[in-house]
Amino acid sequence: SQQMADFLSLCVRHRRNIVISGGTRSGRTTLLAALARTIPAGERVISIEDVAELDLQRDQWIALEVRPPDLAGAGGIGVGTLLQAALRMRPDRLIVGDLANGEAADVLAAAGAHEGLLTTVRAESPRDCLQRLETLARQGGALLPARALAAAVHVVVQLSLHADGARHVTSISELTGEGDGVR
Repeated sequence: SQQMADFLSLCVRHRRNIVISGGTRSGRTTLLAALARTIPAGERVISIEDVAELDLQRDQWIALEVRPPDLAGAGGIGVGTLLQAALRMRPDRLIVGDLANGEAADVLAAAGAHEGLLTTVRAESPRDCLQRLETLARQGGALLPARALAAAVHVVVQLSLHADGARHVTSISELTGEGDGVR
């Protein structure tokens, strides 16, 4: 709805860390690109993606792309390495295409220091999204307590793909740090 779009645009302008959650083909990257276009002009944006899909067409945008290892298993550059490089470039905003591996803890730690993060994760509900983030952090060797997660993620936008092929925002959840942390 227009109210949801206005609210999410306001969240972006006010530098809220937003995780877009949804299943396969639910529109995570499409919404990520739409939200990224609402970042105020003049801000330095650095994106990190496994496969370059974003086309932000803006000044002050640096796109970094993961490089898989060669057949011998050498020469790969992962999200963690690109994140370290991105942070040295003094970004105003970080966009991470999809959190799917153990570097989630590093990305969420960076979100605590650089508000305005936009990222996506595959999950079927806001609660599943938070559990997935915790699991991904553990895979990377980090223990991510609920309070740390609530400090790193301000808003979870849940998307769904319906049987007729339509994609919808089904919920927008704010992490409050109180009770179960989601409202």
